[in-house]
Amino acid sequence: WNPSEAHVILSGGFDRTVHLSDMRGTGGSAGNSVRWDLQADVESMIWDPHGPTCFLVSCEDGSVCKYDTRMGTASKPVWTLHAHDKPCCDLSLCFHPAAKGLLATGSLDKSVKLWDVSQD
Repeated sequence: WNPSEAHVILSGGFDRTVHLSDMRGTGGSAGNSVRWDLQADVESMIWDPHGPTCFLVSCEDGSVCKYDTRMGTASKPVWTLHAHDKPCCDLSLCFHPAAKGLLATGSLDKSVKLWDVSQD
């Protein structure tokens, strides 16, 4: 769920897609949906705490991508980071304003890496 827009949910899976749905539809069903096709299976997703319209997704190929939901269906990533050689299973963005843009990634390659993504 989006922490800034409580009615918006983001889901992704091994079908290599990410879906954003607005759950204000009748009976709690998804009224408006946006879809992105990725190059690899989705491993993890997080909302950007400093940009409520943006999310990050990590994939089985070790990549991390940032998307801006305002760009709509099938839009290209804002940026792509080739973070690991094996699946990137975990993402964390620092919530503290003094460390805005500090991204931690974890992978099956048995490494945790820190990235400065503040200049996107």
